Amino acid sequence: MKKEEENSSSGRRLNRECSQLSFLFSFLAIPREISIVSCEISFFLCLICFYFLCFLVMFQLKSAYQPAGDQPKAIAQISEAFDQGKKKITLLGATGTGKTFTMANIIQKVQQPTLVISHNKTLAAQLATEFKAFFPDNAVHYFVSYFDYYQPESYLPSSGTYIEKEATINDEIEMYRLATMASLLSRKDVIVVASASSLYGLGQSRFFEENCLQLYVGKKYDFNELKRQLLHMQYKPIHGKIEKGMFEMRGDILEIFSSTERCLYRCFFDEEFLERIEMRDAQSYELKAPVQKAMIRPATQYLQDVSDLETILQQMDAEKELRIKEFEKMGMSIEAERVKKKVEYDIRMIRET
Repeated sequence: MKKEEENSSSGRRLNRECSQLSFLFSFLAIPREISIVSCEISFFLCLICFYFLCFLVMFQLKSAYQPAGDQPKAIAQISEAFDQGKKKITLLGATGTGKTFTMANIIQKVQQPTLVISHNKTLAAQLATEFKAFFPDNAVHYFVSYFDYYQPESYLPSSGTYIEKEATINDEIEMYRLATMASLLSRKDVIVVASASSLYGLGQSRFFEENCLQLYVGKKYDFNELKRQLLHMQYKPIHGKIEKGMFEMRGDILEIFSSTERCLYRCFFDEEFLERIEMRDAQSYELKAPVQKAMIRPATQYLQDVSDLETILQQMDAEKELRIKEFEKMGMSIEAERVKKKVEYDIRMIRET
């Protein structure tokens, strides 16, 4: 009698578990025949459900505050408009009314990668800081022009003066830009806060993605091939001052200063086999953690397929000849000579590098 009660209790518990998991099976489109057999592995299925839901919910807003006032209405209306495919939506509000917090809630509701464009670097930096606080587990990036100073090339006809282009690049901001591109190519939970510089061409992302170097512990590598690949990725050998985007080979040790992170990867080789990888702080050299693999991103966003280079240079030379003929036809021999020298110099420098 007691055994029959235990069997009955087990049967009721099994049926209850099956009914509790029925929604999960239907949601994941698992056939009913499989679901009956699979009730005994409910814990495993719960893990699957948890992972599946975490995959669906890319953006998780973390804040001690809740939407208030007109914010809930704005969040609902704008989210609904996005779902309906509307392209242009305007959110109005005075300074201090929580527009950034409202947009953070909309990002969490819509669950889409987001580009926020600001009209200047200062406001973009402020927005990036706020979004990082709202989404600490997601990839929030600051993407602005990396020029601290930029003077385009120009010509003063009155005096015949040619002024060459002059620019100063901010290495810190360049690292932010490269980190943005790396995240966009490797994950979906990305929020980019940018200035108008994001509207300009950044080279072809395909070349950036294809020219990444992946290092794995236990794998065999050729030192000469590693050096060639790093040079192609625009990494420079260390000579004097150490900066990001540099590398150094010392015996069986290869050190790579990442272009997208504030760290260096110190790789230890036993003959040609990669024995160990250490991630260290780029300034203090303090060990962060030993890793089993390292993804080395290119040191520049402007990578070009070498096979296309000669074709591009030929096109430049052909266009140069056209412009020279145009200037000569208008009697502008000085301008024609200037174009000839400038373009030929650029072509020669590109071939040398």
